[in-house]
Amino acid sequence: MGAIESSRAFFKALKRREKEVTTGFKDGIAIPHSKNKTVLKPTLMFIKFTNPIEWESMDDKPVHIAFALAIPEGKNQEHLKLLSTISRALIDDSFTEAILEATSEKEILELVQAKLANSEE
Repeated sequence: MGAIESSRAFFKALKRREKEVTTGFKDGIAIPHSKNKTVLKPTLMFIKFTNPIEWESMDDKPVHIAFALAIPEGKNQEHLKLLSTISRALIDDSFTEAILEATSEKEILELVQAKLANSEE
């Protein structure tokens, strides 16, 4: 079973959330997130765009990568914990640089897993 029952409903929820307040971080990174009833379990998705996307961000730069958070409705604690973890990770310039320069799914997965594991210690 997947993490999201309706990708269309989830995408609409992401767009609605983005209209409220931008999730554009800095250095070409965004953290779009939404709580939605079609989400079955908290999920972190990593998206690396082939071409940068114009995005309202803190530094007015286009976005190259996004960490999208899918959270079930009513799971506020999980939402805040995951959002906080990713935000803290992105303050680490060496992590941000490594993620932006990564060229394979395996490399990205290893970087993210290592960073998330370190944040739980």
